[in-house]
Amino acid sequence: SSGINAEWPLRPGLKALDLPTSGIKTTLIERIQLHFAEEDKQEEEADDEVEEVEAEVEEADAEESELLKENQPAAEYIEVKKTEETTEAAEPEKELTDDDKKKARAEKFGLQTDDKKERSTDCDSA
Repeated sequence: SSGINAEWPLRPGLKALDLPTSGIKTTLIERIQLHFAEEDKQEEEADDEVEEVEAEVEEADAEESELLKENQPAAEYIEVKKTEETTEAAEPEKELTDDDKKKARAEKFGLQTDDKKERSTDCDSA
């Protein structure tokens, strides 16, 4: 993209680009063409750098993903562990009687159990 056409004023254009305005028309055109060629080259280099950084980021993401996979426990272990936790949690509930459950609930909510009520009544009458 040279940016030059027949209607483009050479000297004001050079001045706008902070380039020298002295010389014959062919020299001025060459100066402008060189400027835009260098600008295109710099843009290409910047694009290449961006592509390199993007590739490095993708590579780092892939490595991180692979490390995370390696640090995960095997699916069989997870299933066995869940089953054991479920079994352990279910067993204590089966062992509790209704009275034990009522006592546990009363303690949880800070209520007096029947045993404590009887004791406080015994102490009051003494």
